[in-house]
Amino acid sequence: MTSIIAVTNSTVSRIRSAIFAKEVITELSKRYVIEENELYATASIGISIYPYDGDSNISLLKNADSAMYRAKEKGKNNFQYYSHEMSNKAKSIVSLETNMRRAIENKEFVLYFQPQIELGSYKIRSVEALIRWQDPDKGLIPPNNFIPFLEETDMIIDVGKWVITEAMKRQREFMLQDNGPKMVSINVSGRQFTSKKLTQDILDAINYSGLAVENIEIEITESLLMDDIDETIKILSSLKEIGIQIAVDDFGTGYSSLSYLKRLPIDILKLDMSFVKDIAVDSDSLAIASAIISLGHELGMEIIAEGVESESQLRILGEKNCDIIQGFYFSKAIPVDEMESFVTQHEMKWNMENLTRHKLC
Repeated sequence: MTSIIAVTNSTVSRIRSAIFAKEVITELSKRYVIEENELYATASIGISIYPYDGDSNISLLKNADSAMYRAKEKGKNNFQYYSHEMSNKAKSIVSLETNMRRAIENKEFVLYFQPQIELGSYKIRSVEALIRWQDPDKGLIPPNNFIPFLEETDMIIDVGKWVITEAMKRQREFMLQDNGPKMVSINVSGRQFTSKKLTQDILDAINYSGLAVENIEIEITESLLMDDIDETIKILSSLKEIGIQIAVDDFGTGYSSLSYLKRLPIDILKLDMSFVKDIAVDSDSLAIASAIISLGHELGMEIIAEGVESESQLRILGEKNCDIIQGFYFSKAIPVDEMESFVTQHEMKWNMENLTRHKLC
């Protein structure tokens, strides 16, 4: 990591600093041999120019550092000039981090739950636990606005552990209700997955909540699955030894190798909503969805289709023997205190639907 400061205000200084930055990158990219080991280095370089980007060594260094991080974001082995937008972004990040730490301390995070419905019986099979941030000033904030930031820091470990514990605690309550969900599905981030604490965190949550292992499902994304296949197999195997079910989220959007897929202890594939969205109007989406459902069944896995919103999507997925449906067609993600009424209303609705269909037959 390198920062460069240009100390003149002419256009020539920008040209010279760019030339120098490229020379540094080129030189560091060369192969170095140290004690018979081949080493390679990369450089992310930030450039600030006096007096436009600062009038002191401290301000120039600070702004060059901001430019360096921008260079890192755009990929290794490149350089970036400082811009005032970078300062605004840096301030925004600092503010977000402060608010995140306050949210953890003040217990501002809450869980919502989206039902997953068995296709055929229309019974509530499970719920997926989804985190939300109840900001005292801005109200309910969706996960896309804060999860990426948490995943870049160690805060995701503490928040993720809370999600696991809270989800199991709530699932224990749901199971006390007649016809309530029998399983809770919990998303695990990449940093959580590789933290070497995941298995113990799950065991601690089981002991705290009293929830049986057969009522717990852990979700990981397809891209995370393939990051380090040997380590992935090791971690998933430890979870399977406990008795946890494993689901792969967003399946079909990554680059899973079929040779690895058959080695992994996976119970469920979640068909990505991008295929479900156009399944009724796009032959390619239909072909991919059909192939994934067949593949999963051949490997002894269940299939969950995400993002189901219409009767036509539901009908086609039923024809293709999809196992479980999740999406707005049945319910959006709902807070804990609405789950009991949802279960009751869902049961009444689909009992009536089945009765009507039976009479028509």
